[in-house]
Amino acid sequence: MRNIRVLWGIIGSLLLLLGVLGWNYNSLIGAKKIAQVANESITESDWTDELKRIYGKLVLEKMIDRRVVLLQAEQNGVTVTDQEIDSELKKLQDRYVSSESFFGAIRKDMGLAPEELKEELRHYLLLEKLATLDIEVSDQELFRHYEENRANYNQPPLGRISAIYLGDKNEAEQVIAELHKGADFQTLAKERSGEIYSAASGGDLGWVSLLGGDVDQEIVDAALSMKEDQVSEPIAIEKGYVVIKLHKKREAVTRTFDDVKDEIKRELALNQAGSLENVLEKLRKGMDVQIFQKN
Repeated sequence: MRNIRVLWGIIGSLLLLLGVLGWNYNSLIGAKKIAQVANESITESDWTDELKRIYGKLVLEKMIDRRVVLLQAEQNGVTVTDQEIDSELKKLQDRYVSSESFFGAIRKDMGLAPEELKEELRHYLLLEKLATLDIEVSDQELFRHYEENRANYNQPPLGRISAIYLGDKNEAEQVIAELHKGADFQTLAKERSGEIYSAASGGDLGWVSLLGGDVDQEIVDAALSMKEDQVSEPIAIEKGYVVIKLHKKREAVTRTFDDVKDEIKRELALNQAGSLENVLEKLRKGMDVQIFQKN
């Protein structure tokens, strides 16, 4: 799980790069008017000059980092296979209902198409492999870490839950009455839920841990005693009430040392490697990086 959090952090730091690089500067440069305030015009060149002023240095640095990682990987014979990328995607999708809902959320939240996300993963995995290239972790260390942190590598019991967040108990009871009359949960969530993010997806919260930590504990407590496809009574939470539907349950999964050995090795090697920003800085120093554009 730690690797996944680090991964999302790296991907998040690259979003600005993607957003800015997405513009075709050659086609934007010019005097075409794109907005007007009173009698003052804003041209495409005004716009792109401002983008360059604010984001230009960041974009240039990210472009350099990407080139450095690619060249260093080539020099060291480091590659990332499509299978490795698919494996990372599978981990990231684990709590989503389907790959379609996962990629839909990624596009909505991060503006990335599937192929763009795969390229971000490829870049990250190359950097990770370069960072850990000369690090060795013994089997004894791996097993000791597993024994000390066994619970962290088990999959908790999960529930796929949808929710409609409401202001008070009366609203919750009205929603339940409509559901009992045959109303569609997804439609009601889109129309009535006060939680904007989940409402947009019909109330779908995905797969959440039934040990707690993913959603309000009151939701978890209610779900534990529910049957599949059951709708709850009004559930009081800190900010109002919620009505949930438990679609499916998954039992807890105990993972053996052999199941997680490679995962632990990767985690401990990354711990030894330290900050990936520092790794990038070291990789830069190993290349002939020169920056001629100072502004």
